[in-house]
Amino acid sequence: MEIRTTYDEIKGLGLLQLISRTDWPFVFATNCLGHIWPWIEWGHTRMDHRWHISGKSDVLDEIANMYRELRPEGGRFFVDATGAFYKDTSGRFAHQFVNFRYRR
Repeated sequence: MEIRTTYDEIKGLGLLQLISRTDWPFVFATNCLGHIWPWIEWGHTRMDHRWHISGKSDVLDEIANMYRELRPEGGRFFVDATGAFYKDTSGRFAHQFVNFRYRR
């Protein structure tokens, strides 16, 4: 799947991160209710630790919607300058489900 976006929109996702990771520029999670929150801890993010950011970024909302099409229950997804990814059940292999096509 492809999303037309700008580099600035993707870079802006950094403003929605609470904690940086060294392995991915941006990490978010979503659930079947359409909630989106940034990664802050390993494993399942407790309800009282979730900062809901749905609606704060059109491109992030679109990525999360596409992810829920693949995995209706939601889960964690990873974003870099090329697109968005999810990991298989082993957690070792990332699969790209969104490609970014940059517009000016």
